[in-house]
Amino acid sequence: ASNSSKVQTAEQRAICTRRYGLLTLPVSLDLLDLAREKLAAKGVSSAEADALLAESGEYSHSYKKYLNSAGIEAEPILFHDEDEQIAAQMESLDGILLTGGNTIFDLEAFTRDGLEYFKVAMDPTKPYLQKTKKILEKVKAINSSGRHYPLFAVCLGYEAILLAETDFQFPIANVQQNNVNIPISAFSDESRYTQVFTDDEKNELSTHNLIFFYHDLGFLPQDFYEYPALAEHYVISATNETDNHGTEIAIVEHRHMPIYAMQFH
Repeated sequence: ASNSSKVQTAEQRAICTRRYGLLTLPVSLDLLDLAREKLAAKGVSSAEADALLAESGEYSHSYKKYLNSAGIEAEPILFHDEDEQIAAQMESLDGILLTGGNTIFDLEAFTRDGLEYFKVAMDPTKPYLQKTKKILEKVKAINSSGRHYPLFAVCLGYEAILLAETDFQFPIANVQQNNVNIPISAFSDESRYTQVFTDDEKNELSTHNLIFFYHDLGFLPQDFYEYPALAEHYVISATNETDNHGTEIAIVEHRHMPIYAMQFH
């Protein structure tokens, strides 16, 4: 069958998830100390300040609005919560969305093969990546039990997935794809997206500036294949071109589980 014959209409497409969890970002961690000082100056105790900051999700309400438009409820997952609390919350949900947001982990610059890279410097006071890894492990466990449990990650969430799968070793290239609309191309035949996009749509995506990129950091295909956890279990679904680092990964997906991640918005 042609790609076009595989595409379902909205009426034919079953909505398999009804409640999604959104992993939120708190007040930028670089500003947490300042935020605590300002709250303390107003007479707020340390415990009350931490509770307030934990509830101050930074994710864009457009994510929630989009999910609601598809008949899916959304609730925040606060990464300040304990791992056990997040795992229990996930059991009551039908899927996870890791949103985009500001980079909230420290980076160390280095050069390899003439290209500018960064590596993650893990900081126990900035737990976002560790929490994301726990969430990913829980998603895999639920799917391995036979329950369909999708995870979809965007931008920062995408970066967190690839870093978590490589024990935070994946080098991040300084691609400087900030605030640009560009094409994506090189859709893999292994990708399930070949059942979603028609040939005409893939051609349009690869020839028109339809995809919005808003990031300085990205991952390169040649680095992806250095890690068995990625090469064996994930597919590079699509790529895009950068001005200074050549080809960049745009979309990845798990080979056997409903785990999808994309660099762009």
